[in-house]
Amino acid sequence: MQANQFSWITNIIWRIADDALRETYALLPSLQEQTKIVKFIEKSMGDINKAIDAEKHEIVLLTEYHTRLISDVVTGKLDVREAVAGLPEEMGETKIIPDDETLNYSDEELFGENIGLISDKVDT
Repeated sequence: MQANQFSWITNIIWRIADDALRETYALLPSLQEQTKIVKFIEKSMGDINKAIDAEKHEIVLLTEYHTRLISDVVTGKLDVREAVAGLPEEMGETKIIPDDETLNYSDEELFGENIGLISDKVDT
C-alpha cells in the first residue's frame, strides 16, 4: 500500500474520534474544589521535595565521610589493622561505582540490606 491509501483511513479515524469527543461529557470539579486539589498536590510535592532534599543532604554527608575516611586511612591517622582483623575471610563481590554514575542505581543496588539503616538516619 502507498502512503496516500492510508490517508483516507486516517481521516475516517480522526472523524470518528472527533465525533466521539463532541458527544463525550466530562465532569469538572468546581473552581473551589480545583483549588483544594491544587493545594493538596502542592503540599504533597512539598513533602516529597523535603524528602529529596534530605536524601541529597545524606548523600553529601556520606560522600564527605567517605573522602575523610579514605584520607585518614591513607595518611595513617586511622589505624584499620584492628578493624580488618575482625572482618570475615570472604566478603562477597564488591561493586565499585564511580561517583558520577551513582544516580543511575537504585538505593537497594547501592546499599543492599543497609538501606533501612540509612533511611532511618534521614527520618530522625
